[in-house]
Amino acid sequence: MRPPWRLWRFLAADLLRLGVLSCGALITTIAFAFSVRFLAEGRVDVAGATRITLLALVPMLQYALPFAGCFAAMLTYHRFASDQEAVAASAAGVSWRAVLAPALVAGLVIGSALLFLSHQVMPRFLRAMEEVVTRDVTGVLVRAIDRGDPVRLGTFQIYAQDIVRTGTDPRSGAFDRLYLRGVLAAQIDENGGVVGSMTGDEVGVWLFEEENAGERFTSAQLVFKDAQRHGEGDLFQGGSVATQRFRVPSAFVEDPKFKTRGELLALRAHPESFGRIAGLRAELVRRMEERRAIEDTNAALQRTGQARFVRPDGEVVVLKAARLAIDGPRWSVVPVGGARPQIQRTLAGGSVITLEAPAAWLEPDTAEAPVAGGRGSGTLRLVAPEARNMERGVSAPTLTGGAARIGSLLVPDAAATLADEPLDSLLAKARSATTRPGATGLEPLAD
Repeated sequence: MRPPWRLWRFLAADLLRLGVLSCGALITTIAFAFSVRFLAEGRVDVAGATRITLLALVPMLQYALPFAGCFAAMLTYHRFASDQEAVAASAAGVSWRAVLAPALVAGLVIGSALLFLSHQVMPRFLRAMEEVVTRDVTGVLVRAIDRGDPVRLGTFQIYAQDIVRTGTDPRSGAFDRLYLRGVLAAQIDENGGVVGSMTGDEVGVWLFEEENAGERFTSAQLVFKDAQRHGEGDLFQGGSVATQRFRVPSAFVEDPKFKTRGELLALRAHPESFGRIAGLRAELVRRMEERRAIEDTNAALQRTGQARFVRPDGEVVVLKAARLAIDGPRWSVVPVGGARPQIQRTLAGGSVITLEAPAAWLEPDTAEAPVAGGRGSGTLRLVAPEARNMERGVSAPTLTGGAARIGSLLVPDAAATLADEPLDSLLAKARSATTRPGATGLEPLAD
């Protein structure tokens, strides 16, 4: 018996027509529902939402194609049976396998198309959608501030009265700059709790476009003008403070399913190219730099009785004490004998101020940028409650100065060394540092 070409042509035409109509209606509905969420959250404007809808038509095929294929097959064969054409085909000697052949071929075509789209095409469209959302950081901030809503940038939850856009800055490489006025910035820890706050007459938001391992993303940096830090025991207040650059989070590229097959295979060799792992790696580098800075500071105190630090504005800070001791999450300063810890500040103008405090400690300062002019060690914060000028007897907060940050000069190349370290080697060094007995040389603070 000759193959039933006419029957197959008839069934295939019905399957194609109904499948295209069903798939078109489904992907349009799903794409619109997907993009309207970003519009409702104020992350994009109407033009951006329209562009996301058009770009989402291709990725949404992964949901629409299987359903549309099944729906088209159901309607086609229902019509084929209800019109008694199935009975006629059976009477003519056409087997049921031959009748189902068009549906089986359609299933194979849809499966192959989805396999190719999922591995190659859809991730690229999703990244294009991500660029629409993340590159419009300026619009997101402007709309949020205009509505009176807080915005989350890095570790800060920011409230502002007004926002002004000034455009690109060729000197720094920022593709856009924003200035916020009347700012209150609450610093949030990883658990969502408020650990401190900063206020400033004006806060600049610098936006940069960066690339890492072939992946493009947007980063931001905050610059506080005439900042005042509110927290326990801050020694230096006022001046300008710049945060480190932080990556603007993405809703798409941080998920492995939005990477092509080639990119997923490349992750095996270079897992640090994945956004979340890159963030964990950066945190590990920061912790190791912090550990080295504390170890070298403690060694300097034990060797010479003093440790020297420098601040971004050029001020030199010398801490005079016997050693450091572990005191929970911070490092307490242990004075020499029965004396008190002393802090000597050499200001930019050359004048020297000597402070004395009943207690002082060092703690990590993750909110602010490294020392300007190089990739030096991570920054530490010197906290000395009730510090007083030994010459005048006045409390330290009345003295002028910048942010309460000091960068250790004892390990000037730590960040450069560790930041360029391969991931496997970095992990090996971290394991060695944490398992080596007496690695830090620090003892717990005695009660």
